[in-house]
Amino acid sequence: MQNKFYIIFIVIFIIGCSNKAFDTDKELLNHTLTNSPSDPKYSVKNITLYNAPSEFKKIKIDFDFYQVNFISNENNDVSQMQYFIVNNGEIYRLGKGQECLIISQEFRWNEKGKLIYNFDDWYSKNSTEIKLQTSKPKTNNNVFQNKQKTNSLADKLNKFICK
Repeated sequence: MQNKFYIIFIVIFIIGCSNKAFDTDKELLNHTLTNSPSDPKYSVKNITLYNAPSEFKKIKIDFDFYQVNFISNENNDVSQMQYFIVNNGEIYRLGKGQECLIISQEFRWNEKGKLIYNFDDWYSKNSTEIKLQTSKPKTNNNVFQNKQKTNSLADKLNKFICK
């Protein structure tokens, strides 16, 4: 009987301490893109995961990436493909340069103008129903925010990034 209470306590403790709003990076990416569309003419149709090792536009890579197909809201045609990397709650757009990759971080802002770059952290502390903005909204708060850089992506992908 005492073991049952102990096990229940551990399960509740683990669930309570879990800080992730989404179970997978794919869910995080999908929610972020649909919760803050950069172009209201397009919606996410599907997201495909490419597991490492793989190839992105003829460059051999050893990290996972996602292909997102967007569909036109006007004529239901798949009209746009974009590629993303999700790393520790941060989302990066993936492109190709000459024999190297171009990686740019995705940012969003909340309605008060706060810069959001770690989406997993943001959604674990805020409602997933809050819509994020793709551009900084006009606010009375003119405080400049310094983004805390994480080096985990640069170390992992440094040999692929255009110099």
